[in-house]
Amino acid sequence: MRIQAVFLAFVALVALFSQHALAETCSSVTITTSTASSTLTTGTSAVISSTTTASGSSCTADIRLVSTGQATSSSLTVSDPAAGYHQGVSVSTSGTSKSFTVTAGTADAYNYYVTAGSSQSTTKTITYVNPSTITIAGFPTTVTTNSSGNSFTLQLTLTNPQASDITTSYELSQSGSAFTFAGDPTSSSSTTVSASSSRILQWTVTLASSWSGTQTISFQLGDNAGAFTSAVTYPVATATPSPTATADGSGSQGNSNNQPTPPTATPVPSTPTPTTSSPTPTVLTLPPETGVESISQEDIAESESLNEDTVNRLITQVENLMKQVEAQGGNTLDAQQLIATARQHMEEGNYQAAYEAVLEARDNLEAQLRDYSDVPGLGFQSRSNIFMFIVVFVLLIGGVIGYYKMAKKNPKKLK
Repeated sequence: MRIQAVFLAFVALVALFSQHALAETCSSVTITTSTASSTLTTGTSAVISSTTTASGSSCTADIRLVSTGQATSSSLTVSDPAAGYHQGVSVSTSGTSKSFTVTAGTADAYNYYVTAGSSQSTTKTITYVNPSTITIAGFPTTVTTNSSGNSFTLQLTLTNPQASDITTSYELSQSGSAFTFAGDPTSSSSTTVSASSSRILQWTVTLASSWSGTQTISFQLGDNAGAFTSAVTYPVATATPSPTATADGSGSQGNSNNQPTPPTATPVPSTPTPTTSSPTPTVLTLPPETGVESISQEDIAESESLNEDTVNRLITQVENLMKQVEAQGGNTLDAQQLIATARQHMEEGNYQAAYEAVLEARDNLEAQLRDYSDVPGLGFQSRSNIFMFIVVFVLLIGGVIGYYKMAKKNPKKLK
């Protein structure tokens, strides 16, 4: 019995040794790799998939990803698996799949391959570019308002000028908790901007009913945390005249000769002159003001001469109208949506459609302004004044008619 037990133990040791030796000599395998994206922005993760197939019989091996930058000495960073490689994988003859989640912080073209035991896959390339390769046109960059609870449209246009698709990640965030966002997802780990085309992201931003100060909306693209920002201020500070100091420190009671200080003339705000240069960062300003810059027919270009400068000039004028409507408690949301649509058409080079959207926004705002007859500079008389004018005019006509009737009946009495 003892001899039989020793023999069985010897056989078991031989089997274990043979299995261990096989695991160490997993040399005859075939490895294929693939990835869904070949060009990404730095800070964006990619998944590299591999399939390892054993020849003849199964074996065990560590599966690793090896990478090297073509222009730098950098390599891809593996975030999954956490150890950086798959350890002790049992490779079958039907194929064993393993993946690597990678990213890069340095823009470069990276050569990579996968190893299993002494075998390796063919070398492939994945390219990482700076997030600034994708240009961002955003509106608005600044918002000031005296009305809490309002909403405005935030629109970002991502443009890829390259000849290949670019996969990127993004996140929309805020410095506080004053806003809610509705529309596109506020974050994405994988968004593709097609070659030589644009992708539009749009949100309706609603301001909370109770907050004050300035808060910032930030858009991160790839690892660029400040790709776009929009600052929102509420409420708008109202300038308060400060007293004029005197020699004896008695405030505004007098000057050093104890004479009354003459009042300081209040400067009249001038209306900025629209320019035809390239558009500067767009400011959506909604404080109360006086005066309206009217849009004359001379400002409306014929469709055959429409261009980017013309439409931008009209947008500037419509934004001035927005300020007046907001100051009177009107609703500018429709006009803002139309302006955002116009900018989208401009990105596409369709200036006629952009022009028509701006005109619709202008008509919407001017219709509201006619309802606020007490706004200075509109050129409309108040409804009460018009009513009084009609009453006086009717009485005057009635008096004249009555006078002539009396004159016909009793002409001597009127002499």
